[in-house]
Amino acid sequence: MPAVLAIPRDAIEVEYGTLVELRLSPTRDRVAIEEHRQARTLWTLVDGPCGPLFTSGFHHVNCLGYYASERPVPEGVIVDEAPDPALVPCDDCGSSWDSDLFESCPYCEVERAAP
Repeated sequence: MPAVLAIPRDAIEVEYGTLVELRLSPTRDRVAIEEHRQARTLWTLVDGPCGPLFTSGFHHVNCLGYYASERPVPEGVIVDEAPDPALVPCDDCGSSWDSDLFESCPYCEVERAAP
C-alpha cells in the first residue's frame, strides 16, 4: 500500500490541475468513474472524521461526490478541506505531512528507502 500523502487544498491546482465535479447520470456513472480511475485522474470527496476531504482514487464509503483532475495523481493522496493543525511542514524536504497519520515525514522516509 502506498504512503498516504496529505497536502493542503490550495496545492491541488499546482500539483494536479483544477478539479471538476463529475455530474453523472445513473446510466453513465460506472463508465465515467472507471475511465477516470484508469487515467488516475479520479478523486472522491468523502465525509471524513473532521469534515469533508478529497482523496485520490475511488472510494464508495462516505462518498459525497466524484471529481476529475487535469493531471494524474498517485494513490493515497488526501487533500484537507479545512486547515488541520496536524498538517505540519517537514524541516528537511519542505513537504506538509499529517502528524496524526505518521510519526515522521513520509516523503523523507520514501526517499531514504529508495535504492
